[in-house]
Amino acid sequence: MVVYLGIAFFFLTFYIISEVKGIKIDDRTYFIICFLASLFLVLFAGTRYEIGLDYQGYKNIYELTHIYKNRGYGLSQNIFMTLKSYDADPFYIFLNILVPSYNMMLFLMAMIGVGIKCYCITVYTENKFLYFFMYFCEIYLSYDMGVMRQGTAMSFMLLALISVEKNHKIGFFLCVLLGSLFQVIAILIIPMYWLGKIKISYKGMMIFTALVSPFALCNVGKILLAISRFMRFSRIEEKLSYYITNEASYTYSTLAKTLLIFLLLLYGYYKNGIEKEDTLYLKSYWYGLMLMEIFFSFPILATRGTKFFYFSQLFAVDRLQRKSKNSVITYVLILLLCSIYFMNLCKILPGSESNAYQGYLPYNSYLMN
Repeated sequence: MVVYLGIAFFFLTFYIISEVKGIKIDDRTYFIICFLASLFLVLFAGTRYEIGLDYQGYKNIYELTHIYKNRGYGLSQNIFMTLKSYDADPFYIFLNILVPSYNMMLFLMAMIGVGIKCYCITVYTENKFLYFFMYFCEIYLSYDMGVMRQGTAMSFMLLALISVEKNHKIGFFLCVLLGSLFQVIAILIIPMYWLGKIKISYKGMMIFTALVSPFALCNVGKILLAISRFMRFSRIEEKLSYYITNEASYTYSTLAKTLLIFLLLLYGYYKNGIEKEDTLYLKSYWYGLMLMEIFFSFPILATRGTKFFYFSQLFAVDRLQRKSKNSVITYVLILLLCSIYFMNLCKILPGSESNAYQGYLPYNSYLMN
């Protein structure tokens, strides 16, 4: 537990010192510190041993591909047979077949997933240590050290969003394609190419949020499940049954936090008179909230499937900070976010109720063995 808290407090302490004390760090030193921090995070995730959510699940996929490989199965047959046993994407299975060891597979995924996110935080945010702290406490633990296919797809989705900001059409769709190779859910970001260019009023966002909210109260999933049973679509019924799980309480709490943060962000943007052209990341976060409400009956999709848009709040807060120096609402929002992220980190405490991170303690690396 100490190692996780130490990493989190390192980032948070650097932010507080630079913000409260007003200590200015020159760009070159800032870059070197961020580079070393990024390298550490890649190694920390990439060299873990029996640590993290889905570690064993991904290991099982890797071992199965090499069982088929040793039996002389061809590439396409290996992928086909593995897909019959595991719900994964063909390209991810293809990588497993090529990479000579599971440890190397973990390191490769960390280099891509963690490396891209750290690069984006270093290059595209102002208060980098604050966003390193937020990233470490939530996305890094749950995804880059957990469900790493989604974490890697999330990295390309972030690059896709930055491509919208830079008006790079080819770059956007290339990043979506690369993300979908690891997790097909990356295609959910496609509407952001057009949504990011549309000027939407803050009032319009509020009205649309209210109109979509009833989806969270209606059990759309069970209605669709009943229809699929009536129509005897067994494959669809099987998929719906898989995605409709008993995680409603977790989804409600996640939705409540997401809505609260969105309202604070929206108020901050409105109060500081931020132009609608500078709301790309706010709209991304809002779009994720809409998806969460629409897919509320499918907890896995409503939480895991919309997590990238939850991650985009970091960049939405960064843009708010840049436009509203010393704004009270901005600091209230940062304090709230830091508290939420820290509480998430503390879920790794042994014996904690609803402990989703029990597989993270104690930290172990194959470099130590």
